[in-house]
Amino acid sequence: MNSSLISKVEKSRRYADEPERIRFQSFNVRFDGENGEHTVSMAGADFSDSSPSFQSQGTSSHIMALQKILAPMLTEEQQTSGAPFSFSAQSSSYVSKVEKARMYAEEPQRVKFQTFAATLRGSHDEHKVSMDGEDFSCDCHGFEAQGTCAHIMAMQRVLADMLTEDQQTAGQPFSFSAAE
Repeated sequence: MNSSLISKVEKSRRYADEPERIRFQSFNVRFDGENGEHTVSMAGADFSDSSPSFQSQGTSSHIMALQKILAPMLTEEQQTSGAPFSFSAQSSSYVSKVEKARMYAEEPQRVKFQTFAATLRGSHDEHKVSMDGEDFSCDCHGFEAQGTCAHIMAMQRVLADMLTEDQQTAGQPFSFSAAE
């Protein structure tokens, strides 16, 4: 392995150990819930979910679980977005959603990212990193020159349980398990 690649791997490990370096602007995920598969999206601080729960109540256990799983990578507004809790006839339903969200948050493999746009604060600059399917992109010079970079590798590490196997290895000329 050449020294440039070793340096990228070391940087990616350091960045992945500090997920607060990442800020999501948007994402689309497939969420494998207890009652079927749902699509959950976030743009800015606005979430949407294909589940009936979201359609009727403006929030869902899927969104709450994502807010918990991704908390270090979300702004405060994104972490609290959704219908506020109120004591009403729907309270028991809401409590049930919170309990289900806690369970889901312990199982991040239920989530599979389809797309995302994020920024990652590197050692010197902030970089725009995105993924669409299996295609990653970064605005740094390393990605431009080599087709991968420490920023993409860090995202792959942080989101590993929530990426497909092909997404976890996209752009990598080696496997992380071989580099550890």
